[in-house]
Amino acid sequence: MGLRNWAFLAFLYGTGARLSEVLGLTFDRITYSDTLPTAVTVIGKGDKERFVPLSPTAQRALMQWLQVRRVEGHPTSPYVWSYLSGANRGQPFGARNMQKMMDAAARKAGLDPAKVSPHKLRHSYATALVEHGRSLHEIGTILGHENPATTAIYGRVKAQQLAQAAASLPDVF
Repeated sequence: MGLRNWAFLAFLYGTGARLSEVLGLTFDRITYSDTLPTAVTVIGKGDKERFVPLSPTAQRALMQWLQVRRVEGHPTSPYVWSYLSGANRGQPFGARNMQKMMDAAARKAGLDPAKVSPHKLRHSYATALVEHGRSLHEIGTILGHENPATTAIYGRVKAQQLAQAAASLPDVF
């Protein structure tokens, strides 16, 4: 269960995908290069498909989960993130159960569960991409935003960035 929880949270963060997109992910939507998963195709809002390249974090999380899932999971279930045992074996994880798991992980880390959610991981992913110089267009495409204004919230300039910009001005007087 610990591996499942870590892998699921790492995969959410490492893809920037919505909770529903990850829960609905099936094996046939994983793209491999040799034996390494490199991307997934998720079904987003409005049943629109989106190609999502995997970050190293998401690759590692998915590979580790798949090692367990393929051995212990339901052999004919198409769902990547599915229950390994019990009455729900082979069914995708429930959104409420995953939120409860995330709340417990937040408490264990000393965080307020009310301030932690799968969607906050999506925001953290986008913010990290901005901080590493990725364009808002790239980020919006990965996140599946149709409207550029939706992605614009990640383009807000921080005070520290403004100070660095001002300090970089050459002193010519």
